[in-house]
Amino acid sequence: MPSITEKELRARVKSGAFSGAYLICGEDAYRKEAAVHLLQSAVGTGGFGGFGVHVFDGKDTNLDDIAETVETVPLTGGGVCVTVRDLPFDALSDGQVKKLKALPELVPPGGALIFWQTGELKKTSRCRSIIKLFDESGFVLECAKLSSGELAKLLIQGAKKRGAVMSGEAAAYLVQSVGTDLNLLLHELEKLCAAACGRPMQGLEGGTEITRESVDALCAKTLEATAFDLSRALLGGDMSRALGYLDVLFAQRAEPVMIMGALNTAFIDLYQVKLAQKSAYGVNELAVLFPAAYKGREFRLRNAQNRAAGIPLTRLRACLKYLHEADTLLKSSPAPARPLLERTVLSLGLALRTRR
Repeated sequence: MPSITEKELRARVKSGAFSGAYLICGEDAYRKEAAVHLLQSAVGTGGFGGFGVHVFDGKDTNLDDIAETVETVPLTGGGVCVTVRDLPFDALSDGQVKKLKALPELVPPGGALIFWQTGELKKTSRCRSIIKLFDESGFVLECAKLSSGELAKLLIQGAKKRGAVMSGEAAAYLVQSVGTDLNLLLHELEKLCAAACGRPMQGLEGGTEITRESVDALCAKTLEATAFDLSRALLGGDMSRALGYLDVLFAQRAEPVMIMGALNTAFIDLYQVKLAQKSAYGVNELAVLFPAAYKGREFRLRNAQNRAAGIPLTRLRACLKYLHEADTLLKSSPAPARPLLERTVLSLGLALRTRR
């Protein structure tokens, strides 16, 4: 059986044709848990948490116990759902792999056997063989990390379901400000929708508007987003505002090394985009060249593209020089970190304003 999507899984559950063995993996923790809960709620007489639902920690159980439970029929009727979390596939012996291969055939009609990984599944040869096993004898659902565009669309739909209106610009800004963790984004969306009540959007009867200002006022920004705001203030020549953002980071008890790292990232994005512009490359090419940095976070490059246009490359090189020197000193000197970071911010502001 081929790999399935979340939409196909929901369709199978709705039709009642969900019986089988499942491997649920991928980067997105929220969507993995949602898929597990969906299957658990569909099986057994008591729904989610009912008598037919059994949960194992894969690190502390064995395949014989799992097989015995899969074949057990609840006395109260209904199906059986066996969920195994974080089974260490790489550590399985050949004999254990043989037992694992036999498990899909044991799943009774109306039942489900779910193996899911809270972290990412390593793409070793053993894990690839396990994926192939479930592809052939069950179902593989891979919850890959959503792109910033996909997350924004999801937020717009989520706001609509909650009776609010969210523009594409506001949704993209929320992703930039809060990060790409879907669980955290949905938590912030609940807060924004609740606060938006009572502020009707002109021309949309019954709707309420979520704006960029709402995000700024209500959402806790990531360190990366605040560092981006700091760099934007520096590019705009607003030193007072830039130092204010640094105050915010210290008030949030951010680690100085993490602040420095976020500043480095913001200016490296600018420098790489500037080099790409001089070489006639676009944002998409950069995202392909550096997937570890920009996969699912292409908005960083788009933001840098807008800000880098009017900055000479020599000024950005001077900024990177100051950041490198400060980073080295921060990690090798016992001197207080705050004065060093303040001096660095001032040096960056001066470098951006100096004609070269």
